Amino acid sequence: MQRHNDGNEKRSRIAGNAIWRIVAVIAAVLCSSGCLSIGPRTIPQDRIDYLDSIGDSWKRQTLMNILRLRYMDTPMFLDVSSVVASYGATGSVGANANVGTNAGAATTVGVTSSASFSNNPTITYVPQTGAKFLRGLIESVPPMSVLSLVQVGYPADFVLELGVDSVNGLRNRSDHAGEARPADPEFLRLATLVRQIQDEGAVGLRIEETPDKQLKVVFFFRPERMASDSLPLIAEVRQLLGLAADRNEYRIVFSPVRGTPEELAINSRSIMQMMAALATFVEIPPEDIAAGAATPVPDMKRWAKPLLRVSSGAAPPRNAFVAVNYQNHWFWIDNTDWRSKRTLSTVLFLFTLTDTEGGARAPVLTIPVR
Repeated sequence: MQRHNDGNEKRSRIAGNAIWRIVAVIAAVLCSSGCLSIGPRTIPQDRIDYLDSIGDSWKRQTLMNILRLRYMDTPMFLDVSSVVASYGATGSVGANANVGTNAGAATTVGVTSSASFSNNPTITYVPQTGAKFLRGLIESVPPMSVLSLVQVGYPADFVLELGVDSVNGLRNRSDHAGEARPADPEFLRLATLVRQIQDEGAVGLRIEETPDKQLKVVFFFRPERMASDSLPLIAEVRQLLGLAADRNEYRIVFSPVRGTPEELAINSRSIMQMMAALATFVEIPPEDIAAGAATPVPDMKRWAKPLLRVSSGAAPPRNAFVAVNYQNHWFWIDNTDWRSKRTLSTVLFLFTLTDTEGGARAPVLTIPVR
C-alpha cells in the first residue's frame, strides 16, 4: 500500500514540475515580449505607409479637382490634419493537470495561451472652407513664389507657361469658363529666350530692402556669364518686354500691364487659374462633350509638349502615376509621362506656398494607454 502511495506521489510531483516548467517558459516569453516597446518598432514601416497614402490622396484630390473644373463642377478640398496611431498588445497563459492516483490511470497536462495585437489609428479630416482658404485659391500666387522656381532650377519656359498670366502685357494662354484664349506669340518666344539664358546661368533674383524698410524683388541678367554669340538673346528679351537697354536689373511688380522701362510687370496666376488651364489638357470622352457635360477639347496638335496629359478610358489603367474614377470614366496620368508628373507635383508645391490655411484649429485628442 505504501509503495502504491509513493508511486502516486511521484507521478504527481513529476506532473507538477512539468506544468511549472511549461508555465515558466511561456511566462518568460510573454515577459520578454512585454518588455519590448511596441511603438518604436512600428515607425520604419508605418511612417512610410502613412506617407505614401497621404501623398497618393493629395495627387488624386488634385487630379479630381482639375476634372471638376473641366466638367464645370465645384472643386472641393479635404485635408488630413492629423494621424495618431494607437497600439495595444495583450497576452495570457494558463495550465492545468489531471494526475492519476490509481495504478494505470493516465496523467495529463494541459497548457493554454493567447495573445492579441491591435492597431487603432485616429485620422482627422478637415474640410478646407472659409474666406481665407478661398482667397488663397483665387488670389494670385506672389510673383516671387513663382519665379523662385526658376531660381532653384525649374525650367523657365515651364514656370512661365504654368504660373504666369502675362509679363509686361504679353499674355499667356488661358481658359475662362470653357473659353480658351491662345497665347501671344511674343509670350511663347519670351519663354524660350529666358530658358536659353537660364541654361547659361545668366538670370537670377535678388531681394533688397528699400530706405523705407520695404522689400523689393529684383530680376537681373548676368551677361558676363554668357558667350558672346548668346548676348543677342538678352537684347531680344529687352525689346520684347520694352525694358531699358542700358541696364541689367529690373524691379518686379505685380501688374497685368506694362510699367516703366525699369520694371518687370508680372501678372501671376492663382492656383485656380493654373488648374483651369491644366484642365484643358484632359482627354474628355466624346459622348460627354456631345452631351454638354464638359467643355470642348482644344486643338491639342498645337502643343508639341503640353504641360499635362490626362488620358481617359472605361477601365482602370495598369501603369498610372495617379488615377481617379469620375463621371463613370477612368482618368489618369501615365507613370512614364515625366512632364505631366512634374506639372502635377509643381501645382502641389505652389499650393503649399499659398496661404490657403483655413484657420481650423486642430482637435485635441486624448489617446488611451493600453
